[in-house]
Amino acid sequence: MLLAITFLVLEYFGGIGLVSQPNNNSTVEFRVHSIKDITNIIIPHFDNYPLLTKKYSDSMLFKNVINLMLEKQHTNLEGIQKIINTRASMNGGLSDQLKKAFPETIPVIRKNNIYASLRFSIAQDLRDVDLLEYEKRSIAEFVVTRIDDIINHVIPFFEEYSIAGSKYSNYCTFKIAAFMGKNKEHLKEDGNDSLYGKNGLYEEMK
Repeated sequence: MLLAITFLVLEYFGGIGLVSQPNNNSTVEFRVHSIKDITNIIIPHFDNYPLLTKKYSDSMLFKNVINLMLEKQHTNLEGIQKIINTRASMNGGLSDQLKKAFPETIPVIRKNNIYASLRFSIAQDLRDVDLLEYEKRSIAEFVVTRIDDIINHVIPFFEEYSIAGSKYSNYCTFKIAAFMGKNKEHLKEDGNDSLYGKNGLYEEMK
């Protein structure tokens, strides 16, 4: 079953790479060695469907290594050291053999990935629960988190019936963040910084 599923993965990626079962054990591997296939097929796939947790950071570091190789930096000692510095920050780091071979290694800083999600809510006293029909703690909330609903219904409502006071500035920032989410800009490194960086949109809404 596992072998059959792995062949489906190979088929999904257009037949690139190879499937193997090393040492006749229960592990099945799908491997792609071609830099061209990795650049044109594998990396774009994970740009569109990012990995979660620390695997996202590993995938970004892996992408950096591929870019270094495309620039032919792996053909000189300085470039190899850059690749080793990156490898030192991935997964379990360097093997003892690589540590001895590259004693000047300085691991690159892993950039933490923060996944953005947008949430629109209105809170009322529980006595108004019939109005909002959503109970949580000592308040009642009407919550919208689906990005299409926020853009197609919530934002048009407040475009027609503007918010007064300081909350209007928060709304404008919220609207920008919503369209960034719709365009998947939050999945890009610079887009994530625009949302959660030191001077990002999230700070403006606090």
